Amino acid sequence: QRHYGVDPVRMTIIPRGVDCEYFDLRCVDQSQVEKLRGALGGDPEDRIVLCVGRLSATKGQAVLLRALAEARSRGERLRSVIIGRGSVRETRRLRRLAAALGLADSTHFIDHQDNIREYYALADVVVLASEKPESFGRVVAEAMAMECPVVATAHGGVLDLIADGDTGLLFPPGDVGALADCLLRVAKLPATNRRAVISSNFTLQTMVAATLAVYRRVLYPAAGSTVASGA
Repeated sequence: QRHYGVDPVRMTIIPRGVDCEYFDLRCVDQSQVEKLRGALGGDPEDRIVLCVGRLSATKGQAVLLRALAEARSRGERLRSVIIGRGSVRETRRLRRLAAALGLADSTHFIDHQDNIREYYALADVVVLASEKPESFGRVVAEAMAMECPVVATAHGGVLDLIADGDTGLLFPPGDVGALADCLLRVAKLPATNRRAVISSNFTLQTMVAATLAVYRRVLYPAAGSTVASGA
């Protein structure tokens, strides 16, 4: 509207959707989850913090590492898994930062994974620390579909997904101390049905149906609601 002066009547907002048939905790092979947990090592009582996304300064992995160090300094037993690819320069920067913060032994940098569903099942909390607003926040939606607690920066599309203090926790972008507080508090969140938020509003099927409805209205404007509904 701001850049092109489009009449709001002509605009349709369609939220992105996730495949809730795939991202379903009931479909996970728990033996595979246990194998992943064993491969991480450490103490079985350590809580697993998962971060999924491209390794980039804008994605906030450095903020997460500093928050992890602060939370651990307060006695919190955390082990982190950071999944994603990035430039050689950014990857080295993050690994050096983890080492400088004393997190080298408790932080696992892992390349792109095809079995991401099992990692969500493994995690005690999923963190999205993006310093620039995400248009949707797919990682948050996928994690919530898997009933995993989420912590995310309080801007962008995640504000449509997370009810702060209920289905997840929000913190100001770049605020290391606030993120550390969230890591300490997230285990005390109520056991709400996070999946219901996604399955009711942000499914792949809903996104596809809404998109096709727009195409039908444009292609067959004279046909009215019968064609628009897919009849």
